[in-house]
Parts: sequence; structure tokens; C-alpha cells
Amino acid sequence: NEPPTGSQLLDLDRVIVTPHLGASTAEAQVAVAVDVADQVLSALRGESVTSAINLPQIQSDAMSVVAPYIGVAETLGGMCAQLMRSFDEIEIEYSGAIFDTDIRMVTLAALKAVLSQSMGPSVNYVNAPELAKERKIKIKESKSIETAEPQSITIALTGGGESRSVTGALISDALRILSIDGYRLDIAPSSYMIISRHENHPNIIGPCCMILGREKINISGMQVSETGTDDRAIMVLNVDSDVPDALLGEIRGVDGVSDAELIRV
Repeated sequence: NEPPTGSQLLDLDRVIVTPHLGASTAEAQVAVAVDVADQVLSALRGESVTSAINLPQIQSDAMSVVAPYIGVAETLGGMCAQLMRSFDEIEIEYSGAIFDTDIRMVTLAALKAVLSQSMGPSVNYVNAPELAKERKIKIKESKSIETAEPQSITIALTGGGESRSVTGALISDALRILSIDGYRLDIAPSSYMIISRHENHPNIIGPCCMILGREKINISGMQVSETGTDDRAIMVLNVDSDVPDALLGEIRGVDGVSDAELIRV
């Protein structure tokens, strides 16, 4: 119905009417094409896409703040989901003043990473919320803006009366794992990690390391958490290669070891 006819507005001297495609100039079309190409390149590089029609529209100043934490959320979510395979609740806690902004993309990243561990690469930023809803998975988000602790993200999964959690932070632009299940740590993640829970008594750490050494699996980093109130601790071993299930079974069989999981990042 363009151009319109029969309207008294058209006869007013102070009214200027333009076609619906009045902005469709040659220059505008070039600018749109360049913008689309830039966004496609960003997506292919794994960077944030700021103008996707089916993702939250976040202001550029907010995106510049939270963009580094999108990868953090994905790493933490993937780790936590490998520690806890069955769950019906996902809780994401943001700690620090830096998160006093629009963090919807960070939450989407965490959700995508958690669900991808069990559902595969078909999970993405767009369908993750709906997939969680279909599976009746509760999603909780909380912020603690005023805190003396390092600015961090904690992802916790709960199900069947059990809960597992991983906390991480960007320190000097690098991700550090600050706690697992509330046990304090400070270790950089690696492509392969063994995370185990064990009792606090002698002759546990050595046998676990000897099992890996016997099979020529190099341990490039290690940290044991502070002992918790339950007289247990968590050990994280950074290893340079994959670890067969049979070896993990041997580690789980060490006296005092409660469990051990291979985490791939």
C-alpha cells in the first residue's frame, strides 16, 4: 500500500513522508554488507557476535566488559558437567563489581557448555535455554557485587542429593581455577586434568602419580586443596595426554581415593 493515498497528512506543509525503504541507498547497502561480513568473521573466529537477531542484544560497552568471561563460563561449565553427569539444577553465581552489567551472554555460554557435555555439539547459544526447559532443568543466577573476594564465576550442578561446583577467575588475563566443591585451589586448567577426591592421610598422592608414571603419562602440574571440614581434599593433576579408563580405575582403587575423573578442556 505504498505510496499511500487519501490521507490528509500528505497535504500538510510540515509533514515529510519517505518510502518504507528510504534508507536503502547504495551506501547503506554497502555498510550493511560490511557489517554482516564482520559478524560472520567474528563467529567463525569464536568471538562474540553483537547483532545476532536470536541472541540477547547487549550494548557494546557492556559486551566489552563481559566478552572475556564468555570463554571462562564455557570452560567452567564444561568442567563441572564432566564432574557431575546427572543433574536437574544449574546455578551460576557471579562475584564482583565487574558483573554489575548485562551478563546474559555469559549465562548462555555456561548453559551451552554444561548441556554440550551430555547432548553433543548440536547445543548452541540459541537453543540451550529451550533444551534445558524441555528437560525440566532449573536455572538459577545470582550476583554478589560487593565482595572482597576475587571477581569470579561459580557454576554448580545439583541432582540426586549431590552437588558439584567449580569456581574460576581471570587473573592477569588468564583463567585460574580457584575452588572445586568449595575446596580452595589456585591452578591453571589444561587440556587434560585428573580431578580426584580423597581422604587426608599418607600414601595416596604418591601411588596415584606412580600409576601415571608407570605408563609414561607426564604430570605437568599438580595441586592439592586445603583439607575440608570432612577431613577430605581434592587433588588436581595436569597431564599431557589422555588417560585410559583402565588407569583411572587403578587410581580410583588407591586406598583413600573416593573418585577420580578425567576432565577434557
